Amino acid sequence: MSLQQKRMKAGKDEFNFMEKKLKFRGGRKQKLKYGWKNGRKIQNPWLHMSGVWLMGLLIVVVGWALGFLACLFGVQFLDPDLGWVTAFFGPSLIVLIFILAFCAAADRPVFKDFFHGLKGNTPSDFAKGMLLGFFLNAICLIPGLIGSEVTLDPKTPSLLLYGRAGIAFGLVFIQACAMELVFRGYMFLNGRNRVPDWVNFTVSSILFAAVHLLDPDISWIGLLNYTAAGMLLATCVHFFDSLWMAIGLHAAWHFTSIIIFGLPTAGIQSSLSIWTLQNTAGSFFYNNHSGLNGTPFAVLVICSMIGLMFFMGWCRKKDL
Repeated sequence: MSLQQKRMKAGKDEFNFMEKKLKFRGGRKQKLKYGWKNGRKIQNPWLHMSGVWLMGLLIVVVGWALGFLACLFGVQFLDPDLGWVTAFFGPSLIVLIFILAFCAAADRPVFKDFFHGLKGNTPSDFAKGMLLGFFLNAICLIPGLIGSEVTLDPKTPSLLLYGRAGIAFGLVFIQACAMELVFRGYMFLNGRNRVPDWVNFTVSSILFAAVHLLDPDISWIGLLNYTAAGMLLATCVHFFDSLWMAIGLHAAWHFTSIIIFGLPTAGIQSSLSIWTLQNTAGSFFYNNHSGLNGTPFAVLVICSMIGLMFFMGWCRKKDL
């Protein structure tokens, strides 16, 4: 027996010994929350996760910087309308390339989790995420419409209008894939079995909000909103085992807000929207700089959905 086999056997024996020491509550055996994976004790989990969190941030910052530089040189050759969308979402393509290239050298874990590694990566769960994104965005917008803080007028329907909206959806989808592969596919899934769940949820969500500090005019309510959004997206992966659901939710939120209703994000408003934003007034339900992303009401709605998702996920795992 080789030295490596002896070490693996010793790790399994220690794991089995710990399993025998677990107590029963209500007829159910408690499971080790973290520190073990595939019957082996994880070495230096906190050091490993520190590297993952730092590398994830580095991928996003460097990727967005290169993307914006590429857009500055290429946007003048594009249609002005498409130029705005490319300048806003184009950097996400660079982030996507970065994360896929980085993980290709590490046994392709993100490829595995994206395609077949998670049981919830199905078209139906992607559709559920899309519907949830549309629903949440509509719930956040309706009070502003009722209170006249937001006034929307539809544009004249045309094939060109809907064609450009379709192209915009593709770019929004790229942006959602890039961010979810980094923060949920790379950071959050790496934290499974390595750190406590509450640490995994909290750190990945705070880092997700931190990258939005690239917008110099973001408010503290906006940061709180992005933190809550990160928590909500992480619940899709944790409880429903679906990265596709998180991608669908992320893409649907941006598409509904920016492309359908024409609301601003980071102070920029799209000219490809299906509706035109006419009159706005900053309030509890609407922010003139960030649209729905910087409002206290959106934070309340997202936090309520997090609670509901936790309850649904807990019931789902309890029945397994």
